[in-house]
Amino acid sequence: MRLIWLLFLATPALAREWTRESGTAMKFQAELRGIDGPNVMLQAVDGRTAAFPLAQFSVADRQFVAARLPGLVLDAMPPLNVGQKAGAGWGRPLSADPADCAVAESSDGFHSKHFTFKTAEKFPPSTQRDLAEACEVMHELFRVAPWGVLARPKHDGRFQIMLLPQSEIDTNRNIFDEDGTLRIPFGAAGLEKIGGEWVRDEQPGAGRHLKEYLAYMLQRDVIGLVPPWLPDALADCLAEIPTVGGTAWCSEVPAKLQSLSKTNAAEVEALFTPAERESYAKEHALAVAHYFTRLADGRRAQQITKMLRQAMEDRPKWDSFDIEIKKYHADWEELKKLPGAEKLEDGSYRFPSGTHVPEAPKPPHEFENGDDLPWLLLPLLLEQKEPSEAAAEISAQLAKS
Repeated sequence: MRLIWLLFLATPALAREWTRESGTAMKFQAELRGIDGPNVMLQAVDGRTAAFPLAQFSVADRQFVAARLPGLVLDAMPPLNVGQKAGAGWGRPLSADPADCAVAESSDGFHSKHFTFKTAEKFPPSTQRDLAEACEVMHELFRVAPWGVLARPKHDGRFQIMLLPQSEIDTNRNIFDEDGTLRIPFGAAGLEKIGGEWVRDEQPGAGRHLKEYLAYMLQRDVIGLVPPWLPDALADCLAEIPTVGGTAWCSEVPAKLQSLSKTNAAEVEALFTPAERESYAKEHALAVAHYFTRLADGRRAQQITKMLRQAMEDRPKWDSFDIEIKKYHADWEELKKLPGAEKLEDGSYRFPSGTHVPEAPKPPHEFENGDDLPWLLLPLLLEQKEPSEAAAEISAQLAKS
């Protein structure tokens, strides 16, 4: 009799089709709710749950359950720290608000509260929810992180994500489109097809690429205005935090730092110095981010916050400056075409009397060349100290931790 309601009741919102191959063979719709020993727990639309031997189901069904198993363990636990205020909960397990993870379908994908997902593939409702949870918990991590700075979505108040096959991703192309859409392959999002159905891997270490990509997306407003190692290191900090479903299990020390036997002051100082090549020791960059974020109860993270917030305030100014510079150069090209315009031997131009010559726009901050731009705000991070002095203090503190 247990099977009757599964056959005739309406499909649950997050249901999928199950295939029972032994016993009484049949196909039916139900939502996966958990595991009870050798049995799989399936739920009907009215909320009633029945247990069935997992061994009786198809290989695809058993693979689906295996992929969802870690998430099921967390689903059975009460939500942790839902709706925390900004600045709270760093270092302790935290969860994204379940309401933020609710998904709604659109003509070309689906969306949660803070993210829009565009894809030509059709994902089951449960997979849509899994992906939304993974993204929303990253948004929550950023929101409660000690630096607490988030980029502004470019469209409809949501960050745009385009999911594509690996074959359609150009490795030489920026992962962001000009309109700010993040382009990532299915695999990077932890998605795989099992038995013809898309499933997201819920293992705690899975989806690192997705977390890194999202971290860059949530920092877009500051990229290019701060040294490149800083957004890299902050992305690493978050990618090191294991997540399952909508819950993040914050650890005190990133596992990557365990391979760093010694924090070299010279390597740390190099992070604070403009270089011709943007090469740096990523472990030391992570160590410096760890120093500001976690040591001394994260109080030093306010220096990162000041730097990032100033960069966010400066971003519109620099964007306007870029537009003015382009117009300035375009105006000069038009002047060169005027009748009577003459190019001199030193490369300058002579124009007819009365010609209005455009004045070069002034940048928001004085700088000698574009390579120096990301380092203009560095004194905010170093509290006006010399790089060598700050590096010595940071290295000494890290050595004690």
